[in-house]
Amino acid sequence: MRVVVCGTRYGSAYVNALWGHDAGLRLVGIVARGSDRSRDLAARCGVPLYRSEREVPRGGVDLACVAVPGAAGTQLAMDFLERGAHVLAEHPVEPADLSAALAEARTRGLVYHLNAHFADLETVWPFLAVCARATERPLFLTVATNPRALYSSLDLVGRALGGLSPFAVRGALTGDGPLATVHGSAAGVSFSIQCQSRLTERDDGRGTWVSHRVALTWVTGTLHLLEAAGPVLWMPVAGPVEELPPAEAAAVFAQPAWSLLTPAVPPTLREHLADHRDRANRLSLRRLAIEVRTGHRAPEQDPAHLLAVSYAWQEVCDAAGLRGS
Repeated sequence: MRVVVCGTRYGSAYVNALWGHDAGLRLVGIVARGSDRSRDLAARCGVPLYRSEREVPRGGVDLACVAVPGAAGTQLAMDFLERGAHVLAEHPVEPADLSAALAEARTRGLVYHLNAHFADLETVWPFLAVCARATERPLFLTVATNPRALYSSLDLVGRALGGLSPFAVRGALTGDGPLATVHGSAAGVSFSIQCQSRLTERDDGRGTWVSHRVALTWVTGTLHLLEAAGPVLWMPVAGPVEELPPAEAAAVFAQPAWSLLTPAVPPTLREHLADHRDRANRLSLRRLAIEVRTGHRAPEQDPAHLLAVSYAWQEVCDAAGLRGS
């Protein structure tokens, strides 16, 4: 498949992911405004730099990776769908725009995927694996995040719970502090989401002190994802040990107070910010290529899941006063 990447800020991550990709994907162009960074990237890759999607030859691309935020990204995605190209778009996407893109793709027999990214990190997989094995619903969940990571945090929670619907916000606490707190329920599980409401003046990530901290609590204990980079911890609840026979009580007391479910040696920041994230983007590209080739759609790209995440994001942003963040 011939691939064009739109945008060269986060779009450069897709360029990295495409090198040596095993799904038959080939970079054939970059769409960007023409900055020095964009020209240099296109030159290093040996592909044309297009100043707009209209410059891309019709019929010359099979897949557009749209790593451009906001209305401009939405328009690029729609333009490429109308030109007959599949689209892998970056989050977040407003519900109305997402509905329109999904409808356009369905009408034209194309594949539209939305990359929320962080649940595809290998450091998150142990958390999701425990959730997949659970035979009972959690009692409640807590999330700590920031405006940039809220959308992907909700995608991660949706995958952990097997869905977000029905989703309802029950109340919110906002003020002059650094956090806005939103309470509600998702798929029958009560939640509390703390979202950082105060960012640095320059939105470059340096002021995002928390991003993907998720905890799910069952009767038997709590599963912690401390960050997207890990670690994942299981903390059991001992229960009323004094009511147990002495031998059983001794066995309970002998259990670890917590268990580390990820490797004891943490990844370096380079591994997390580069290697792991490149592999996650390769997974997203491979997932789309498989659906194009076989028609098999991964559950995390089911339109119902994508729309549930987008609507949940909209509701939490509105309740927390984060619109426009």
